[in-house]
This record gives sequence, structure tokens and C-alpha cells, in this order.
Amino acid sequence: MPNPFFRQLGLGLLLAAALPAAEPETFTRDLKIRWGMALGSQDNLRPAAFSFGLNLGFRLGEGTLGAELGYHYKTGDGFVVPVQGEAPAGLEKVNHAKAGDSRRNQVDGLAVRVSWSQPLREDWSWQVGAMLGGTRFRHEYVGDVQGEHWEDGNAHSWRDTYSGTPVKGGLTISPYAGTTWRLSRQSSLEFNVLALNYKALNYVHAPGSGVYLDSHHGTGLIADHNAFPADRLETKTRFVPHVEIGYVLHF
Repeated sequence: MPNPFFRQLGLGLLLAAALPAAEPETFTRDLKIRWGMALGSQDNLRPAAFSFGLNLGFRLGEGTLGAELGYHYKTGDGFVVPVQGEAPAGLEKVNHAKAGDSRRNQVDGLAVRVSWSQPLREDWSWQVGAMLGGTRFRHEYVGDVQGEHWEDGNAHSWRDTYSGTPVKGGLTISPYAGTTWRLSRQSSLEFNVLALNYKALNYVHAPGSGVYLDSHHGTGLIADHNAFPADRLETKTRFVPHVEIGYVLHF
């Protein structure tokens, strides 16, 4: 079933395109579609990024003030992280051969771009701006960690299971600068360098930190799911450079 956001945004773009054209000296409207590529890898996100939006331009003197509403998306592949730390004294060591902690990250969300552009020469112009938002960070994790001999009757055995999907949103500011090459009255190409700013999340589990009880299934001691008060969620601020190429359709 189509995502309601994409359905509503698509309808809005079609309605905007159907509006009568305004005076070109004072007002412009554009549909912008961009493909980005990161210059470095962070947080197991894919290098590629995608964004699109409806931009309204207001001519002020020699330049144009732009306001764009759109969507920014950057996904990631699944990955596995090693168990950090050791179990407390009195409990068995971590069985790394049977430890599993899989993760997946994603950055996406609604974005507002504010820009200022001026003619450079002939069909070229330069622009500077900032993307506000569009960088909601979603962190998925599923973990299952146990001691070396997790079995029935072993008072020193233990097993931890945990999972979650924390999200970090809020207002972020990602500055960018670039140029635009006007191909015709109806279209242009846009080239930008964007410093993508987001808050990355990382769940850190403390192995063997739960309250362990008999599982009543003929196996070792096990803690309640997600019952680990010593666990923590780390947050780090990122600025990741991206090169963007965009196609601009002028209405």
C-alpha cells in the first residue's frame, strides 16, 4: 500500500504544477529531484542519498530567495556488532561464538531547504543554503548474548535478550553550496556540496547485567527481555559531506 506521505506530496506537486504561471520577474516554482553520494562512510549507512521537493522562488533584486518543502532519505544495510565488555565477576564469560547483535540504521524525514541564488554568467548561477530537518535517525537492534555454558543447573550461567528501535529527530541544520546550469526554460541541473548533519544513535549492552531466574524450560538462567538498567544509548553529532546532482523542472 503506498505511503500516505508520498501520496499526499505527489498530489500537492500535481496541484502546484496545474496552477497558472506567475510573473517570472517576481515568482518561480520548481520540482527538484536530487541524488547524493557521501564522501565518507558513517554509521553503516549507504553512501547514496535521495531527496525531492517543491521549491518556491521569490526574486529580490539581483537574487532569488528559495523555500523548498520536500523529503530526504538515506538508508543502511544490516550489520553485526561484537559484544562489548565482559560479564561481572561470579558469572561465566561471554560466549562470543553464540553472541548475536544485529543492527540497521536509517536517516530520513521531511525537510525544508532555504536558499539564496544569484546569476553567475550566461546560464549559470551560484547558490548557498541550508536543509532544515530531513535527518531523523532510526536505530534498529536485536541482541541475544549468553555465557559459555548456558545450561540447566548451572548457577553461573546467564542469557540476555534485547531489542529496540529508538529514533532521534529534532531540528538539524545541514548547510550546502553549489551552482545551477539552466538547460532550457523548463529545466536545469543543480550541483551541490551538502554537509549532512544528523544525530547518530548507538545502543550499548552491558552483558550479564540482568537479574537471572530459572527459565523453567530445562535450560540455564535468563533475564527478562530488555531488563538491563546498565545499558545505554549513545548519541553522536555527525557532519558528513555529500555531493549532490539534481534535476530541476520549472513550472
